[in-house]
Amino acid sequence: MVSFTPQEKLTKTALFTQWTALIAYGGGGLTLLCAPSLWSTLLGFDLNRRDEGYIRLSGIYLLALSFIYIVVARAGCSRSKHGPMLSSIIERLVYINGALLMFIFRSMTPLYFALLFIILDSTLALLTFCLWLRETSHASIVVYFKELFSSFQKCLSLNQLAVSSLSVQIIGVLQFIGAAILMTAPTLIKYPLKLHPFEDYTEGFLSCSFLLISVLGWFHVFAGGAELTYFTIAAVFYRLSFTLPLQCILYLCHHIELNVFVFFGSLEFAVALILSFSFVLDKKKHATRIQVFNPTPEPLEDRNTDNNVIDIIEKDEFIPVSKLS
Repeated sequence: MVSFTPQEKLTKTALFTQWTALIAYGGGGLTLLCAPSLWSTLLGFDLNRRDEGYIRLSGIYLLALSFIYIVVARAGCSRSKHGPMLSSIIERLVYINGALLMFIFRSMTPLYFALLFIILDSTLALLTFCLWLRETSHASIVVYFKELFSSFQKCLSLNQLAVSSLSVQIIGVLQFIGAAILMTAPTLIKYPLKLHPFEDYTEGFLSCSFLLISVLGWFHVFAGGAELTYFTIAAVFYRLSFTLPLQCILYLCHHIELNVFVFFGSLEFAVALILSFSFVLDKKKHATRIQVFNPTPEPLEDRNTDNNVIDIIEKDEFIPVSKLS
């Protein structure tokens, strides 16, 4: 899943992406989850109990994003699999920064909180691009976009795409669009989930969770196009191993409402179930192909050779006529 022993040596770009994801996003997500008051103290903003619950929820998804960054970075040793890792440059510079600027202009999140992540994402994205330029021959913007979208070549022919990869891609598109809409207008779920009116930065921190969910959907789209088969396992793993359990803990500790937990938890469980089923289908399909193209040879002693006798006579060998008859 995370390819601890990759077949090819990791590039400098992949190594940088891997370690920055672990330290910056993994560390940030862990502190958001376990110590949100530390952020409010350092950046100078107030948190009520509800804000604290939603910022913890954002921390869970930032941890998941850190894990996914590591997975796609370790796939970056193969040139044909560069797409998902290189897509993080545009994703951070354009999409995330644009969303965070929207949060600032609409006063949805504290100013320094959003600015910190804008600076962090911009710096990491530019450094990643510079490393890629240095170690790629004839590197240019055109070459970048060619490598970025090279992972979508098989998408033009759906019958060549594995069921699990196709499922990952479809779920990624739906997840990206749906979460982006709710990120922009989180009030859309306030009435269906019967939530109390938003106060202070509650709306903004809930939008941060949807922003991270949409970014995870972004990586689903690119990883599915690149046919990273182990990404399917990773997508199921992070949902069942820590996203769902941690959300359950947040609810039991009264940090998030029951309806919020049911909404996020049921969606995560449903996606994990679909991806698991598609992965099993791929395994069965692969096993069937092996049986069709590699049939078990029939033992020689079981074959009927009474009517198909072939005598092999070596050159210059004399055989009496009596034996031939």
